[in-house]
Amino acid sequence: MLQVRAMGPGIGAIVTGVDVRALDAAGFAPIYRAWLDHGVICVRGQQLDIADFLAYSRRFGRLIAHPSKSTRHSEHPELTVLGIGKY
Repeated sequence: MLQVRAMGPGIGAIVTGVDVRALDAAGFAPIYRAWLDHGVICVRGQQLDIADFLAYSRRFGRLIAHPSKSTRHSEHPELTVLGIGKY
């Protein structure tokens, strides 16, 4: 069962009890609402490959590549890659 819990008095919420790969529009609505209400959400317990992550991310709106080309994923420019494990 999907649950949304505020992280504190400021911004942020934790979403649990959901597999974002299996959501229809009605199932996604509470996640979208949590994002609007809290500004930042952490959806725990997900096992997403890049295609899953992009499909989920697009539900929030159009994805735009980061202006810095050096941080873009080589095959998916709409993903920003940071850290020592860049590819």
